[in-house]
Amino acid sequence: MHVQGLFGNQLTATLIARLTRPGRTGPSVAFSPHNTFARSGRRIDDATLRWMARRVGVVITFSDDDFRRVASWGATPAHAELAHFIPSPSADAREEWDARFERRPVALLAGQVRADKRPDVFVEACVKAGVTAAVVGPANDGEDLIRAACADGTVVRVGGYLPLSSFAAAVAACDVVVATHGVGSVSGPLAFARELGV
Repeated sequence: MHVQGLFGNQLTATLIARLTRPGRTGPSVAFSPHNTFARSGRRIDDATLRWMARRVGVVITFSDDDFRRVASWGATPAHAELAHFIPSPSADAREEWDARFERRPVALLAGQVRADKRPDVFVEACVKAGVTAAVVGPANDGEDLIRAACADGTVVRVGGYLPLSSFAAAVAACDVVVATHGVGSVSGPLAFARELGV
């Protein structure tokens, strides 16, 4: 049995408690929480995450730091290589993004736009450096921060989820991909940038 991701700490904890209850028969439970920190920053959520990790048979991690962190909790980590399917961008899609990014150079903040990725800091730094800021991806709690930082319209903003080929073209068309996370984690957009030579 594999529990993937956190879908509300308490709901995930309840599921793991049920799947690992004493006397339960069936397959061992593996857990890949995606992050080894609670995005909420609340101590109770961190404690719940550590409890879940110790409760399951194995915790799947995607970085050496996460592997060591999970082991320090007294849980059993396993390291898995995180592989992304990264399509080659079509010439048409690349031209479309080149047209959107008409002013160079372009710095890209891509993926889930959340407050912990500090989109306001990204936009402010780009404005100060005279670099076009591109923010691509769905906003959770970060949209207000983007709006506040770019009142002068200096940001290329494309919200929502994109087809993978279009996302790859956006990454390929920029000059640099930036990760402004407040807490380190595995980054899909940075994996795309590495693979596409950005």
